[in-house]
Parts: sequence; C-alpha cells; structure tokens
Amino acid sequence: MHSIFNKKKHTFLRFRLFFYITISLMIIISDIRYNILVKIQNYIDYPSFFLHFLSNIPNQWLQTISQSLKNNQELLSKNNILQQELSYKNSELLLMEHYKQENIKLRELLSSPLLYNEKKILTQVISTKINQYTSQIIIDKGIRHGVYVGQPVINHKGIIGQVIATNDITSRVLLICDTSHAVPVQILRNNTRMILNGNGYKKTMDIKHFPNNSDIQIGDILITSGIGGRFPAGYPVATVSSIVVDKKTGYTVAQAYPIVQLDNLSYLLLLCWNITDSTKSNVPLNKTHKIFINK
Repeated sequence: MHSIFNKKKHTFLRFRLFFYITISLMIIISDIRYNILVKIQNYIDYPSFFLHFLSNIPNQWLQTISQSLKNNQELLSKNNILQQELSYKNSELLLMEHYKQENIKLRELLSSPLLYNEKKILTQVISTKINQYTSQIIIDKGIRHGVYVGQPVINHKGIIGQVIATNDITSRVLLICDTSHAVPVQILRNNTRMILNGNGYKKTMDIKHFPNNSDIQIGDILITSGIGGRFPAGYPVATVSSIVVDKKTGYTVAQAYPIVQLDNLSYLLLLCWNITDSTKSNVPLNKTHKIFINK
C-alpha cells in the first residue's frame, strides 16, 4: 500500500516536471519568435513606473521648494546689493550737482573783472555770527595767506564787507549791513557821492550825507566811490529802494538794499589792491556800468 502511494507520488512529480519544462519551452520559443517576455515586461513596467512617479512627487516638491527658497534668498541678496549700489550712485549724483553749483560759483568769482591787474584771494565762509547786534562771518584765510585788516571782500556781484580781524589761518569779516559799517558810495548814473550805512541784517541800508537837491532816483545803482581808502572805486554796493522827504526837518531820507544776497554766502574774493592809490578809480564808470549790467 505504501509502495503504491510512493509510486503515485513520483508519477505526479514527474508529470509536474514535464509540465513545467513544456511551459518553459513554449515560453522560450514564443519569446524568440514573438518577443512575448518583452511585451509582458512592458505591461508590468507601466504600474511600476506609475508607482515610482507617485513616490517621487514629494521629493520633487521638496526640491522645488528648496530651490525656490534658495532663488528667493539670492534675489533678496542681489536686491540688497543693488539697492546699496543705487544709494551710492545717487549720493554721487548729489555730490556731482553740488560740485556743479560750486564750479559755477567759482567760475563767476574767478572771472569777476571789476578790479583789473590786482591780486585776488579765493576764500570760503566757514562760520557766521549774525544777530540783531552784529553781522559778521568767518573765512578760511588768514595772515599766512596774505590777508590783512581792512581788506575789502567781494563776490561776483559786488561788495560784501571788509576784514576787521585776522589770525594765522582765519579772518573775521564785517558785512556791509552791520549797524557799525559805512561805505562811501556814489550814484553810478551821475557820480553824486554819499554815505551808505548798515541798518542790520536783512534790512534796508540808510543813505546819508547828500544834499536835498541831489538827483537820486529809485532804482539807482550805488557803487563804491574810492574815498577813504578802504574800498576800490567802481564796485556795486546797493540799489536805491525808497526816497522820502522828512516834512519836519526838510531832509531827504533814502534807503537801499544790498545787491549781494548776504544770507547766501559761500565762496568770496579778497581784493589785494594798492591802498596808496585809494582815491584813484581802478575802473572807469562807464566800464563799471557795463560789468554790472552783464552780471
């Protein structure tokens, strides 16, 4: 009984072996002739590829987010650099405009032809002392530069004032609007002489010491007369702004405003002229008139 069972078992095994060998041969022959295995593999690859694609999506998202953050950081960094460069360029442009304005002022000063054949010292205002009692400025030139007390100071438009104190490297200038300052002047139109007194900062100046019958008109230009030896003749000082006759005293009272804007001083010129020739006009009156009108 046992032997019969074993015999059947071996027969079944042989049959299975024969079946598998036959199936294998059929598959091999079919694959050789029709590429069956390749097609089956392709069919199997579709779901595996899909699974691989799904599994790779989170990784791609992470890489995309990481790259985006990296690019954003780079853009922010580049933007900061560009903003800094833009700020530097803008500041340079501001300086260029400042240099341009300074260059214009310097050219106007250096081309000022009011006093011929005389040395001029270029200077800059470094401080101001202006109040109801005094009108003074400090300049950056002193004794070592050839500055002396009493030296006249001008800009490209006309008289500014005179040096009243100096040390080795700086000097103090009294403006023509100061209440203690007086300038001998004359009317450009007819040479009538008078004295122009300061009346305080940003105030009109008083015209004194002229006859009641003097030919003076509103708008007349007052220039330095050269009398007194302080200022050379021919420099514009002020323009007549009002003329009033005092009914009580019978005197004519006139006022003028400075030609130079004394609240906007930057670069100035110090005149080194020959004091011994103080009473001599350095510029003919008709020539002075032309210079002033062109300015």
